[in-house]
Amino acid sequence: MLSKEIAIKNKIASELVYTIKPFNKDKRKTQPHKHNQYLEIVYLQTGSGFHWIDEKMYTITSPVIFLIKSNQVHHWDINIEPSGYVIILKDIFPDFTDDNTLKLLIKKIYIGDCFTIDSFHETEINQLFQLLLNSASKYLDYKPIIIDGLLKALLGLIAPITHSADDENNKYIKLYQRFVDLLFSHFNEFQHISEFANALDVSAQSLNTACNKTVNQSCRKIIDEFIMNNAKQLLLFTALSISDIAIRLKFNSTSYFIRFFKKYQKVTPDNFRNDHFLFANYQ
Repeated sequence: MLSKEIAIKNKIASELVYTIKPFNKDKRKTQPHKHNQYLEIVYLQTGSGFHWIDEKMYTITSPVIFLIKSNQVHHWDINIEPSGYVIILKDIFPDFTDDNTLKLLIKKIYIGDCFTIDSFHETEINQLFQLLLNSASKYLDYKPIIIDGLLKALLGLIAPITHSADDENNKYIKLYQRFVDLLFSHFNEFQHISEFANALDVSAQSLNTACNKTVNQSCRKIIDEFIMNNAKQLLLFTALSISDIAIRLKFNSTSYFIRFFKKYQKVTPDNFRNDHFLFANYQ
């Protein structure tokens, strides 16, 4: 029976900003859940089955890397014993590193969910995860620098920077990231471009330019996709009624919410909920 809230898991101690460990081989099937303000990087060297991130199902074809952000709902259905590694980075992790390239790489990987590893890079990625695990578990001089360097090498392999690191692009990326942070943390307060722009102390035009330059999407489209993502999560993973979801997402009326949902999804919220295999599995 579905509850009215999506479960939130916390797999990192409060005093830590990162942790690195082997993937739990006993983790085969999990219930849909979110993470408590951290990014989870999962590298599966072996294993097969399925992994759902929000409404999208990924067939696990190892070796593969999944990135699960704190605002996403995910769960596993693994049918062959898995092996691999897990890196957890709290959302505040970038505040604890002085390496600007690493900060930029972390921002870049937030755009993706799944990276299939080709044979050309598999050996290097295996080695980097093992080095990260070994380094994290030991007392080392200059340990933060070592961890930052290994992380930078790893992320540089799975998410190469596509923007040149000039001041103009950095300015756009920083503004885009501030906008995304505000979208996640103050969604119930702001939904219009002008409201976000005012809160960020920039013009609506500058904010829209930053979004287009960084991820090739308009600010309005990003906001609408965020609303749609939240709507689908609530439809798939909670027992809230359509009218309750409309209220939760700050729509003026249930009918307006239904029109908005149908515009982007091409079906009504009721049909999406009733037809979707995820909901059928977890009701």
